[in-house]
Amino acid sequence: PGTNFMEYQGSQELRKLFQAVKEVTSTKYEEVYLVLADTIFSMVSVFPYIAEKMMMDAITQKIGSLDDYYLSIPMEVRLNKRKTVYAIRRKYIDRIVMAAQAENIILAGIEPASMGFVRSMQKYDRDYAVVEMFKDEATIITFSPIGGIYRNDAPHMSENELINDPG
Repeated sequence: PGTNFMEYQGSQELRKLFQAVKEVTSTKYEEVYLVLADTIFSMVSVFPYIAEKMMMDAITQKIGSLDDYYLSIPMEVRLNKRKTVYAIRRKYIDRIVMAAQAENIILAGIEPASMGFVRSMQKYDRDYAVVEMFKDEATIITFSPIGGIYRNDAPHMSENELINDPG
């Protein structure tokens, strides 16, 4: 997983993923929801929301041209007028969609793991932290009811780092 996953996965590998999905489900009758690790997203952050243009300008300052990204804004904190924003490279989503289409799979949704976790808890009045650990990288996602969702990369918590830690 992580950014390397999307950088190096060819369309054949993604098609194999969807072929495997077809083997274990009856996709003719079901929609497929894809949950991606937050490490694949170029940005998970919270921005003040006064006006749409001001927020988009702040996002552009952080990641550059928006032409290369799809943005998802799944959460608004009304108390202090802030919005959580996820940004993912268009080429990643486009590759996934093309591979699903090639296998005749209907993608009903693609979302970051942290958003699914927060929604599954069904309690928006407390803080949460989620750690996504992989072989070479790790990420801590935090949710605050007054702040939104934030991502902090934590390479010191990767599988390799924890296994090789002499302490």
